[in-house]
Amino acid sequence: FPKERPQNRTRLHFLLREDLLKLNNISQEVRLLVRNRIDTAGQLSSYQQGLEVQIERISSQRKSLYKAQRTQAVKKNPEQAAEIRERIAAFSKQLQSLRRQVHLCEDIAARSGTIREKLKAVREDGQKGKEDGNRTRSREAK
Repeated sequence: FPKERPQNRTRLHFLLREDLLKLNNISQEVRLLVRNRIDTAGQLSSYQQGLEVQIERISSQRKSLYKAQRTQAVKKNPEQAAEIRERIAAFSKQLQSLRRQVHLCEDIAARSGTIREKLKAVREDGQKGKEDGNRTRSREAK
């Protein structure tokens, strides 16, 4: 994908658009794992819990700012009201990023579970194939 020029997605066929969105999500998940050096499911879980704690903390701070915004003192002082609005906007932007990361963590956990099941099924099929192959070879030898 060229980084300088974003692609015009309206020209793409809808099936390709869906695949590109899936690819984009997976690449964001990989970046999250690499950036935070996450190797195991336990590390992913603890990272996600840390994000959720941050979300709670920032949400409570933003909630207190919303309450402060409704007070008479702030309503009378436009400079203070503007400062509170800016802080609320900054907290909202942080929350958006943190929630996106939590969503990526949930997707990673779900995808890794399905991949684990698929790998298990592949191994079982491989074992069955080896056993069947050994049986036919022993019959051919007789």
